Amino acid sequence: MQLKGWQLGIAESIAIVVQVGLSVDYVVHLSIDYLNSPHLSRNDKMKQSYKQMGISILSGTLTTFGSGAFLFGAQLVLFNKFAVLITSTISLSFLTSMLLFGALSHMIGPQYGRGDICKN
Repeated sequence: MQLKGWQLGIAESIAIVVQVGLSVDYVVHLSIDYLNSPHLSRNDKMKQSYKQMGISILSGTLTTFGSGAFLFGAQLVLFNKFAVLITSTISLSFLTSMLLFGALSHMIGPQYGRGDICKN
């Protein structure tokens, strides 16, 4: 928003609230599937997460990005701002969840019952 020179108004405030929910959604889905995996190793847990949740996350990314892309054609400035915020948030969220979170889970995720904060 700063790069675009936008002032913080009502529309931007609403968009920021929506952005917070969209930005963490994909990582939450992958992490829940990772933690609930019956596999013991990090590699197997992450493979399962990608297989089970990856297609849903990709589908959600494409549909949300597509709906945001249609807003670029709107004549109202509000819709154009939403288009920029939604498409950029979805793109960055997808890349962060699939690349950064996946890499971190492979390197430091709980495995073999160690490092699991949900352990009873």
